[in-house]
Amino acid sequence: MKTIYKINNWVLFFLAISIPFLNSWKIGGHSIANFTQITIILLLYYFVLVLKSPLQNNPYKSTSSFLTIFLFLFTLSIVFSLIQVEDIKQGFTQFFNYLQILIIYIILSEITFYDNAFEYVIKGLYFGFLISVFISIMQYFGFSAFNLFTEDQLNSNTTFSSNESELSVSRIWGPFGNSLTFSLYLSVVGLVLYVYFKYYKNRKLVALFLLILTLLCIGLTISRMALFAFGVSLFIMEFIAGTKKYRIIYLGLLLVLFFSWETILNQIAGGSPLLSRINNSQDDLQKGRLELWEVGYQVWKDNIFFGSGPGNLAYELYHHGWNTSIDKIVYTNTAGHVENFYLTVLFTFGLVPFLFYFLFFLKYNIVALSLFYNSFKNKIDLMSMILFPGFLCFFINNLINPALNSDQRIQLLFIFLLVLTNIYYKKSKLVNSLANANYRL
Repeated sequence: MKTIYKINNWVLFFLAISIPFLNSWKIGGHSIANFTQITIILLLYYFVLVLKSPLQNNPYKSTSSFLTIFLFLFTLSIVFSLIQVEDIKQGFTQFFNYLQILIIYIILSEITFYDNAFEYVIKGLYFGFLISVFISIMQYFGFSAFNLFTEDQLNSNTTFSSNESELSVSRIWGPFGNSLTFSLYLSVVGLVLYVYFKYYKNRKLVALFLLILTLLCIGLTISRMALFAFGVSLFIMEFIAGTKKYRIIYLGLLLVLFFSWETILNQIAGGSPLLSRINNSQDDLQKGRLELWEVGYQVWKDNIFFGSGPGNLAYELYHHGWNTSIDKIVYTNTAGHVENFYLTVLFTFGLVPFLFYFLFFLKYNIVALSLFYNSFKNKIDLMSMILFPGFLCFFINNLINPALNSDQRIQLLFIFLLVLTNIYYKKSKLVNSLANANYRL
């Protein structure tokens, strides 16, 4: 019996540590470690080893949680959005991706149900994070062996130029080949690990080191939204967890930053790519994203309830006049997004699936907040404290970053947060039910 538990722990560890490297490289034209391969491996693992082992008696299964219902309904409702798509192959590709998310989510929830397994997931995230950071720092110092991708394989967001400040620099991409996605990963995992070491392990120096490392690497990606999401999530988390004295200090620092922010930007933004981008945020919002959202809104109005259909948003944006100078084939071979995860889901799948997904996401945030507050207040299951900051950081990042809709590495990271939340949610419910039963006796 101990053997199956050890195997299970290492399966979770290797999945967590490999997140930054999934679906990143190809051999013979085939992607390595994509969701299809992971789904098949997990299904085989579940039916061959888990189904006939003590692991099948998991009392914290997600399938028995009300939290999962909305994910089931969301995935099912996508089918109605898929029916209307002309290019069924392109549409099925994105639908199949969300179906795989559901399957992986269920299997991981079946096999992750005790604190020891939780620790292995965190260890995997920790080592994966450190490896990614090391690679990115080597990239920054110009060691070409750590670039990992050829120039034609890199996303266009790995460079930054500004006419106003006359800056033209590379943005580190780590093992992702995409600076925007990498910055989201850094902000979420960095914050989760910071909370884990500071509050659960009580190793404050390690937590401080991870905090500095995360801020440094986000700065090297020149990502405004990741920095904002990380900073806001960190502030809210520390404010809730802090004493009255520290809350006053945090509010004072926030007020000082608020009133001096414009002066700071004007003084030093010209020499800093990240601050230069922050200084130009309003122009970027008005000239880029708002225009794109307006076009996306026109697409959505054509079918309010079920949207453009999976895999079809890019083509519909093109059809409604967005970037018509670009070759049409680009739009017919990509699913598309509008640089906002929530609007991308709404415009792609329509109002009905969007509401199911929004309720699913909202419920998990509420549960994670409740676990965070109760764990800190009662000093019980402090491990669950890491969940709310992770969800909050995801929630804010999604406002400008659509990676959760398409990047399988970010999707697997999100699945792990969902699964770990299931454990402590079901655990708290079982503890409460036992306490009530004992009280009645």
